[in-house]
Amino acid sequence: KELTFTVLSDPGNQIAGQLGILTAPSDGTRAAQLQLGLDLTQINADGTTGLPMPTVVIADADGVIRWIDVHADYTTRTELGQVLRAVTEMTREIAA
Repeated sequence: KELTFTVLSDPGNQIAGQLGILTAPSDGTRAAQLQLGLDLTQINADGTTGLPMPTVVIADADGVIRWIDVHADYTTRTELGQVLRAVTEMTREIAA
């Protein structure tokens, strides 16, 4: 089934920084990541170590955020059903 809405990403974490959801690993965490072969400077498109919290943002056609779900725990994610319900509700509100 095709999506009926646009999905965007945030290379360079510019929007994440503006939303306040961008984190940076401590020196100890960075060292541990490197020992495990995880170099965020190689993974991130902009060569930085910033890592956004898992987040889903739904914005309307004017770019106004209508719904946001942020997970401070990096092991959790927004469920698809939550996103679809939020999109459906936003669509109803706009149509009303």
